[in-house]
Amino acid sequence: MLFRQLNNTACYTYLIGSAETQEAVLVDPVLERIDQYLEELARDGLRLRYAINTHTHADHLYGRSGFRLMLRPA
Repeated sequence: MLFRQLNNTACYTYLIGSAETQEAVLVDPVLERIDQYLEELARDGLRLRYAINTHTHADHLYGRSGFRLMLRPA
């Protein structure tokens, strides 16, 4: 099990991953850091399964929506 705090700002994002399933969850992602998150996932060999918001701040809502737009199947 992997648990890592990502942003070193006032808006924390957490990466939770499983080495067994190679799946990950991002908690409270922000739009401006999507490229960083994708790099972290690739470095750890993980596939994003879910992006979860714990509260309704706009930066987190847009972050989750950004993943949906970028990773949507063609």
